[in-house]
Amino acid sequence: MRTRTIKKEIIPYIVCAGLFALAGILQYIDNEVTIFWDKLLSLVINLIFFLLIFIWGNSAKNRIVQKSTRRLLIAVAVLMFLWLLLRYIKYYFFASYETASRYLWYLYYIPQCLVPPLAWIAAMGLTRKSSRSVCKCLYLVLVPAVVLILLILTNGSSFMKMIDEYCLKERISYIILSTEREYQTFNFYLKNNFKEAKQNVMIYKKIK
Repeated sequence: MRTRTIKKEIIPYIVCAGLFALAGILQYIDNEVTIFWDKLLSLVINLIFFLLIFIWGNSAKNRIVQKSTRRLLIAVAVLMFLWLLLRYIKYYFFASYETASRYLWYLYYIPQCLVPPLAWIAAMGLTRKSSRSVCKCLYLVLVPAVVLILLILTNGSSFMKMIDEYCLKERISYIILSTEREYQTFNFYLKNNFKEAKQNVMIYKKIK
């Protein structure tokens, strides 16, 4: 009976590990296929990750007793789901729309900034032996995350101005960037007084 119980507990972990490995294999294949299969495989990969996040979030909901820690872990799961969703929408629905793509790019930095501090606070809650919530002062780690989010959402141009001011202060004369012409960032840099160095080229060689 005990052996059967252990097997039942292990099987979900094996299935999740298998799904994760499958997503990695599909991601590798994704780089070698046509556009149609690229989009189809990307959809399958994202669905796998969505499913894994749901399984993890549901597991945290059912297994974590402490309410505050459970809520934090569920919030982390929701934010990770949101990040993958925004990223997928950006690259596969709005890649050719510069403004929409840029704002989607900004938006998926919100979960990226919030997940680490929320996960850390939840981890601190898991270390507590009592059922009491963690100290409210721990939530101060969210302050840097909120500041970063505000800097991102208030427009990248403001951030570029801050970089310019820093460079002037440090007597740095030039900023050299490498990007691709098809990327939305190319036009963003041009709008912020960067100039294309047409006399320079980037060359590469693929070893077969």
